Amino acid sequence: MNLEASEAGHNGWTSVAIAGPHATTVAQDVIDEGSTWTFRFAGQGRPGGTVTRTHEQLVQVGWRLHIPAAVGQQLELEGAPPTP
Repeated sequence: MNLEASEAGHNGWTSVAIAGPHATTVAQDVIDEGSTWTFRFAGQGRPGGTVTRTHEQLVQVGWRLHIPAAVGQQLELEGAPPTP
């Protein structure tokens, strides 16, 4: 799963991490996207959707982002094979 981030205006995307299946991935040295962050997911060359969080929300959860189930559903709709 590729994870990218952008600021509120989506004026460019920055790679955050590549997450493996059923695992926790720690991203280091992430560029600060400001007060509103949009995360974009992709897997196997297919789009998985986006989620938006405020800086405050990310701080409250210790800068953890759980991949929503809707991302997997979107990848399935896009024709991505199931994760082993």
